Amino acid sequence: MESILSLINEIINVLFSDFNYGKSETRQLMPFARKSVEKYIFSRLHSIMISIYREKHRVDDENFAKKALEFQQVPFLKLLKSLEVICKLKF
Repeated sequence: MESILSLINEIINVLFSDFNYGKSETRQLMPFARKSVEKYIFSRLHSIMISIYREKHRVDDENFAKKALEFQQVPFLKLLKSLEVICKLKF
């Protein structure tokens, strides 16, 4: 991630130095350059980054899914008691 951000900074510096030429019109557009470059690069990398994230956290996701399934099978009031949301419940 750091190398991607470094690349973005490098591109912004090149754009600023090559296209600015000290013109005030160009200087007003430069704040939008970073957003445009970031959007372009991250839109290209989005699917790759998501797959890396999923693989890195696959075990955690599986454990979460198992826990969620366990919680779905527990009666709601018993679940609230086990979470100490309700301490004493009388019917």
